[in-house]
Amino acid sequence: MTSTDYLLPQLPFGSAEYTIIRWLKRAGAAVAAGEPLLVIVNDRVEAALPATCAGTLERVWSVEGAAVAAGARVATIVANSAQQISEPVVRISPVAQRIAHTTNIDITELHGTGVSGRIVKADLLAALASQTSKIEDIPAAPLAVTHHLSLVMLTVIDVDLERVALAITAHGPCFARRRLELNFRVCIAAAAIAALPSHPLLNSYWADSAIVMRRRVHLALVAHNSTAFFIRDTQDLNLRGLARGFSGASVEHRSAQHTFAIVELGDHVWGDSAAFAGGTAALGIGAVRTHPLVIDDGGGERLAIRHAARLTLAYDARVLDQHYADAFLRDVKSRLEQFHL
Repeated sequence: MTSTDYLLPQLPFGSAEYTIIRWLKRAGAAVAAGEPLLVIVNDRVEAALPATCAGTLERVWSVEGAAVAAGARVATIVANSAQQISEPVVRISPVAQRIAHTTNIDITELHGTGVSGRIVKADLLAALASQTSKIEDIPAAPLAVTHHLSLVMLTVIDVDLERVALAITAHGPCFARRRLELNFRVCIAAAAIAALPSHPLLNSYWADSAIVMRRRVHLALVAHNSTAFFIRDTQDLNLRGLARGFSGASVEHRSAQHTFAIVELGDHVWGDSAAFAGGTAALGIGAVRTHPLVIDDGGGERLAIRHAARLTLAYDARVLDQHYADAFLRDVKSRLEQFHL
């Protein structure tokens, strides 16, 4: 049995000065690796921090309400050395790590040819060749990150969809003749995808100590009936291509790898964690209804009945802050309220 000091980590946003709100475990209690241990707050975020190893909480060094700095010792956990979570001794690139995860290659047996002995993609491909294995397709999704703090935040915006509704009425029959459906789902997805290049962090993912940017957009859409549509390379598709992608022929299992997700929430609140897994953000589409709105009418104002909906963005706060997330939603809103074919 060994004692491990629990050092307060640096959160991705805000100052490095924290206040301990409460301890979720008391001295003498058993803790599991990754189990929430204490709640802290700084000037930007409030977060529950996980235990870094399994064992017994031997001592608490900082009481509730105490002001502490990142890196300070706040607790001691007695743990078996075999259970302790430590930084990996093997240096490996994110691409090589994905290949190793997909092919189950033991990276501890590899000799890295990268800088400072880092294992790179060529090392994994060479190892596969020696085993007479072939890689036909390496999934684009990131590895699951365990024992790391994940802060999922939400931000919302209301959108006037009257221009979209008019476009659907005018061009829907043309799409229907090609056995395609032009609807709010397709138009909102098109606006979101068009906005992604201006907000590239929405199409990235957190990989331990780095944020990995992705050039291509693989979209997952979870419909009201939990059917999942998965479309690869949506950045290359026009509106008709998206409509074709959302046809029944493109339905795939929800485990299909995606980089960005859209969830049809309807009248429900956010609750589809499966759609969020594997990426940095997911866009929720609320029910589209007609609402009375005050609009500008040639310098004056008048009351009009317009189609409108609420969009919700769930995002990983390790990658984005609220200003960045709000800017993306405002971009999507602008594209929808000025929608045209």
